[in-house]
Amino acid sequence: MFEKALRRVEGGTVLRVQVSPGSAKDSWAGYDEWREAVKVKIAAEPRGGMANEALVEFVARSFGILPGSVEIVAGAKSRLKEVILGGVDEESANQRLMEVLKS
Repeated sequence: MFEKALRRVEGGTVLRVQVSPGSAKDSWAGYDEWREAVKVKIAAEPRGGMANEALVEFVARSFGILPGSVEIVAGAKSRLKEVILGGVDEESANQRLMEVLKS
């Protein structure tokens, strides 16, 4: 279902996300078919990299990996970002996204 938001790379998977900073809480918020990105709400404000740090921690927690295994590889100053999930294959990432977006 989320295959278009995922791309295999050496050592992991890149996940395309559309981030809404300054939200009430950190949460997964659906899928944007037009942007081919998973929507993520982050409570932190987009100042001084705080929302980016919170995004990395939230994604790591959601996928059960260490924050050091998550890195923003594109879009650091944009709402549309690409995040690498180190050590996570595409199939596992897709399955986990289905789980977190179902709840």
